[in-house]
Amino acid sequence: MPFWARLWPGGVVLADFVLRRLGPAIRGAALIELGTGLGTAGIAAALAGAAVTVSDASEEALAFAAHNAGRNGVEVRKVDEKTIRLLVKQLGDDDFTTRETAAKRLQALGVAALELVRETARTANDAEVRQRADLLYKQIVREVLREVAVYKGHFGVPFPWATRVAATGWP
Repeated sequence: MPFWARLWPGGVVLADFVLRRLGPAIRGAALIELGTGLGTAGIAAALAGAAVTVSDASEEALAFAAHNAGRNGVEVRKVDEKTIRLLVKQLGDDDFTTRETAAKRLQALGVAALELVRETARTANDAEVRQRADLLYKQIVREVLREVAVYKGHFGVPFPWATRVAATGWP
């Protein structure tokens, strides 16, 4: 069974937390679930009224999460790494319109694109691409990463996963 196909207890706890504690606060917010797997937490956020984008390295996981969302009466937007890599590559395209369009799409993807944009800002051979990616990275961080709540748990263990929830459009 693929790693993403397991229903992880932490995902169930996070989904419950989203529904019970964050529900009213995230209604209408744009959220992203990173490493969505089955989509449990993202579906919970969508049920609470958020506009959810799911992201995962596995295209199968994304397809399953979208199907799972539909079975629960909600819709999630999905984005895969291939799409993000293509857009990042287009930051260095010869055509100005292609570069600008790619930058706008990456900015709209927000957190899902953040790591690859940051990597490009550090490692691209072309100075213009590095500068464009660096500016884009800073814009995404400013616009997207706003802490909504801190769930303190899992202390004293080697992997303190899922301790923060971030939302876009937070006042």
